[in-house]
Amino acid sequence: MNPPPAIHSTAVVAPDVEVGAGTVIGPYAVVIGPCRIGDGCWIGPHCVIGTTAEDVSSMVVPEVPTRPLDADALDAAMWFCGMGEGVEIGDRTIVREMTTIQQGTRRPTAIGSDVFLMDKSHVAHDNVIGDRVTISNFVGLAGHVTVGDDATIGLNASVHQWRVVGAGAMVGMQSAVTRDVRPFELVKGVPARPSGLNRVRLRRLGVDDTDSEALGAHYAGSAPEPPARFAGHLATFEAQRRWRP
Repeated sequence: MNPPPAIHSTAVVAPDVEVGAGTVIGPYAVVIGPCRIGDGCWIGPHCVIGTTAEDVSSMVVPEVPTRPLDADALDAAMWFCGMGEGVEIGDRTIVREMTTIQQGTRRPTAIGSDVFLMDKSHVAHDNVIGDRVTISNFVGLAGHVTVGDDATIGLNASVHQWRVVGAGAMVGMQSAVTRDVRPFELVKGVPARPSGLNRVRLRRLGVDDTDSEALGAHYAGSAPEPPARFAGHLATFEAQRRWRP
C-alpha cells in the first residue's frame, strides 16, 4: 500500500493541489493551485510553489474584495482562485528549503522526475525542466526557460528568459546564460561561453571517448554530422528552441 502524503500542520496547501503518495511537505511551505505534485517528493520548509508571474496582468488578485469576507472566503478570493496555468512536479523530486516556483502563464511550469532543486533556487513562470536535472543553490531561471534531461546548473548561475539548456549540459557556477546551451556542452563565464563538453555526465551515461570526441568535433565545426547516438538529443534541442507561443 502506498503511504499517504505527509503535510506539516503549518504548511498552507490550496484545495486544488494534488499531492502524491509518500510526498512530504515541510513546515511553513506554501503551495497554491492549480498544482500537481507526484509521488515520493520532498518539499522543504518555507518553499513557495505556485505564485503568479511578475506580469501585473497575471496577478492572482484581479481586484481586492470590496466587502468584508470571512477568513475562508478571503483566502479563496485572494490566493486560491486559480488565475494561472499552474505547476506540475514529477515523482521523487526534491525541492529544498526556501525555493520558489512560479506557476505558468501560457503553459504549466513543469518540473520532471528525480529533479534536485537546491535551497534558495528560483524557477520562474512557464519553465520546463526535464528529468534528473540538478539546480544548485541560488540559481535563478527566468521565465520561459527550458532545461533538458540530466542537465546541471551550477551554484549562483542565472539563465535569461527563453533560453534552452540542452540535455546533459553543464552551466558553471556564477555563469550568466544569455545564449542557448547545446546538449552535453559545458559553458561558463559572464556571459557564459562554450568551454568543451560535460564529460562527467557523458561518462556517467556510458558514452565512450570516441563518440564524445566526435560530438566535440561537430560542435567545433570540423565534423559535419554528429554521432548517431546524439541525433535524438539534438533534434529535441532544436524543437525546444523553436517553441514560442
